[in-house]
Amino acid sequence: MIESSYEEIYNCARCGAPLNIRPETIIAICDYCGYPNLISGQMSPQDVYIVPTQPREYVLNAFWRTVRYDSDLSPLKREIEVIEMRGYYFPAWYSEVVLRGYVSWYKRHTEKRGDHYVTRTRYYRERINITENFYIPARRQVAGTGIYDIMAHYLVSNVSGINLTAENIDWEKIKLDFLGIEIDKKEAKHIIRDEAVDRLRQQYKARGDGIDYFYAQVEDIRNLRLVYLPVWEVVYSYKNATYMMVFSGWSLKNVYRTEPITPTQRTFSLGGSMLLALIAGPATVIALKIFEGDLTAFIVPLAMAGIAYSMSSSAFKGARVER
Repeated sequence: MIESSYEEIYNCARCGAPLNIRPETIIAICDYCGYPNLISGQMSPQDVYIVPTQPREYVLNAFWRTVRYDSDLSPLKREIEVIEMRGYYFPAWYSEVVLRGYVSWYKRHTEKRGDHYVTRTRYYRERINITENFYIPARRQVAGTGIYDIMAHYLVSNVSGINLTAENIDWEKIKLDFLGIEIDKKEAKHIIRDEAVDRLRQQYKARGDGIDYFYAQVEDIRNLRLVYLPVWEVVYSYKNATYMMVFSGWSLKNVYRTEPITPTQRTFSLGGSMLLALIAGPATVIALKIFEGDLTAFIVPLAMAGIAYSMSSSAFKGARVER
């Protein structure tokens, strides 16, 4: 018995070079010319857009500009050193989602009636008839920090990208690492239908104290497209600790960063937390007298205690997050 195996060979549609293909590959990036080749999945070239990136040196200039104009980082710039820069294209699905339905939600209001406080519940009823911009990552796991910030920034950017079918594209200029796609067009539609309704429910839930009726469905998904977004991560060091800034490759906007906590900020956080902790006790006694034992009396003291805890915990961390 003679055993034989056959493995299909794929070549780049632009330069003819062999492509490295895995079973789950949907789009393969040519190692030689950087051209994205469609391999499998419910997708066509008309669905794919690439947002060109600014050059590496422009990103580095944006980093130092951020350091120079940031009031906290500027005094530290002589001790800051860039130790790594990484640029890549992250794939995300974008669409316009049409939602129809009906919702009833409520909100509790506390009013003073004479010497007493009365809590009343108000109901709000609305018909759902909206069209929202929606996006999801085209990968099942998002490992990079700041990726959702990049995806959100694209929505407000006046840039559409270059369609994969466009001619005379300088692929050498665009060339960066392209992260693989794990969710094709068909699966993206299923995920969007499920997540769009859940997200809308959470939006209404955040408006008040609860929802007593909710029905919504996705009537249509329009202009569904796969967009490759250029992401730049700049890792820098300060006093033997490392931090990171994330930039959008097309606008050079710093969408996410971690910063060292200076001694001044640490002292302020500790002092503020101690002051709030001291005030919280008397505030509770005063509130109990005003509200006559009502649970509302504990709202302000609990809020103060939460802020104090947040400030004290941040004082002992080595970095803080900025968006």
